[in-house]
Amino acid sequence: MASAELIVDVHHHYMPANLFDRLAKQAGGKRIVTNEISLTLHPSRKDLDTHIKCMDEAGIAVCILTDQVQVMGHEVARALNDGIAEVQNKYPSRFRCCIHLPVHEPAAAKRELERGIDQLGLRAVALLACHLDVQLDNPMMNPLFEMIQKNALPIVIH
Repeated sequence: MASAELIVDVHHHYMPANLFDRLAKQAGGKRIVTNEISLTLHPSRKDLDTHIKCMDEAGIAVCILTDQVQVMGHEVARALNDGIAEVQNKYPSRFRCCIHLPVHEPAAAKRELERGIDQLGLRAVALLACHLDVQLDNPMMNPLFEMIQKNALPIVIH
């Protein structure tokens, strides 16, 4: 008998292969260390089949895909959002994806939020509790929060 229990993984890191490969090349190995981030780049992070297999083995019905590489700037945030939107479109019953914003670049963050909503169809936002030097209560966040609220988007805080 199938379980009626719905298990949702709300802290599931995934990185699209093209972005992963780009960052791994930039890092020259398995760990990227910049002024913005220090991150181990294990190949399983980009292997969607492995993610699905692990989900199935653990009884996880849905994963909320997030990452923290948006601190590396708007180009990285854009590539992350593009890749996870593809995953959500391919597996809509298994994955929900968040819009990742380079909040330390306010104009780019606003554009990426609009693009994530209007073009990519993403219906949540992933924010870091502390995004480089920007705390969530920083007044520069207010325009983003207003757009998020206007669009009734949930926020996943990492």
